[in-house]
Amino acid sequence: MIATNPFTRGPNVPNKKKFTKKKALQATWNDSDEDDLEGYEVQEEIANMCFMAIEDEVNTNNNDSYNDLSTSNDEILEEFEKLVSKYSILNNKHSLLKKVSRNFL
Repeated sequence: MIATNPFTRGPNVPNKKKFTKKKALQATWNDSDEDDLEGYEVQEEIANMCFMAIEDEVNTNNNDSYNDLSTSNDEILEEFEKLVSKYSILNNKHSLLKKVSRNFL
């Protein structure tokens, strides 16, 4: 008599369904791993493209800022040179006025 109930078979009779499920599950994991790996590679490539786009945007903003700062620096330098010239003229006038005032005292 062949028993169909797994509990009545005895401890030495293997359950065939149990082994096939593991193999099917293992095949599913392998397929899933490959799909996950491909999906991961695609996601990584998209992320790298986003980082490159952000980096280009930052570099463009930095170049614009650098040009603006360079122009502002040139304008400030011109104003500084004008003020140094005025200071020199006023300092000379002050020295002359000091000499004149000493002569009167």
